[in-house]
Amino acid sequence: MQGTKQSPEDRIGARGSLIGSWRNDTFGILAGVSAQRLFTDTRGFETIGYTNPALTAAQCGAATGCNSTAGGNWTIPATVPVGAGAGLVAGTPIDSAFLLANNPGATIQQIDNALLPRLGRSTSIRGPRDRINAIMSAEWQPTDTLHFYIDGLYGYKKNELIRENMAWIVRNGAIIPTNLTFDKADCTVGCVVTGGTFANAQFFNEFRPYTETTKLFSINPGGEWEISDTLKLNLQANYARSTFHRESPSVGMTTPLGVGNTVTYTNDGGIPSIVSGLDLNDPANFGWNAGSRVNISDERRLNKSKGARGDLTWGSKALNLKVGGAFDDVFRRIRGYDNSQAWQNAVCGNNPSAFVSSPNSQPPCEGLNAPGTIPAGYPSYPGYGTGSTAGMTGPVSYGGR
Repeated sequence: MQGTKQSPEDRIGARGSLIGSWRNDTFGILAGVSAQRLFTDTRGFETIGYTNPALTAAQCGAATGCNSTAGGNWTIPATVPVGAGAGLVAGTPIDSAFLLANNPGATIQQIDNALLPRLGRSTSIRGPRDRINAIMSAEWQPTDTLHFYIDGLYGYKKNELIRENMAWIVRNGAIIPTNLTFDKADCTVGCVVTGGTFANAQFFNEFRPYTETTKLFSINPGGEWEISDTLKLNLQANYARSTFHRESPSVGMTTPLGVGNTVTYTNDGGIPSIVSGLDLNDPANFGWNAGSRVNISDERRLNKSKGARGDLTWGSKALNLKVGGAFDDVFRRIRGYDNSQAWQNAVCGNNPSAFVSSPNSQPPCEGLNAPGTIPAGYPSYPGYGTGSTAGMTGPVSYGGR
């Protein structure tokens, strides 16, 4: 037995193993088992790639070659929104003159082609990891010329983890860059933002508990028969089956826009610093705002393999002839399941009385609690009662969350 403690996790895990054997003149058996429970707590920074803005013609101005490096996963608003922050006046046009005035020393080429993390986030993955493995081997040799054996293996693994991210929304966002600095002057083929202040900022807190279960079973029988001094037969078979199952619901709530939140960003070559002007430790600053969502998905995998082989050897060790054959069959199936939209409708889409499939639009995740009639801006499902909903009657109503 052995105890294990992994910092910064404050719990002590354990691992242990046991092995034993027994034999007599013709038969022997060996068996062993090992198990462990470890507690993990991994923290760090990650991002799903880097990207640059997609400038409009007005923001590009007289500059040439805008959007030449592709990317373009976020859009700078055409005018300053209400409550953008950083001292910006709502309604002010955001054109090339605005960008140059609010980013002293920068060029449009730098603003256009400089990279930011698409979804820069601090991440925590924590929880227990369990493992059980067992082996067994048996041999039987009734005579000097006859030998049989069978080997077995069993494995079980279960991870019950919680993954939580606090992400700065850049991709698909509408941040406004000010006071940008860059790692080089020529951004023709791209460069990196090393610092700046970004108005109209928004954050996404993703909470994802997920359970992963893996099971493995394998058995391998075989035998050898020395038919004579010059003739030997070998036979062997194998069968293995493994399954994997992952359940991963997730809840993602966002900070609201229009509250003056800004981000102070620094990338000096190490882990980027993303400092929010809004207190991200206060749950009251998160809700079912634009960009919020819930997801529920499930993945199942099945792997199977089986085979048999045999050979017949004639001759001595120095000179012999061997003939034989082999058969192998491998099967793999991976299935993904997702019911995110129906769950989102119930959780934060105002809980409609019917789920109407595509191409009908679905309720956005706004956390409305307005039972009864259709809320403003929500789908009315004009095709309801036909197609996939044929035979259903009555208007769609909303039950609130």
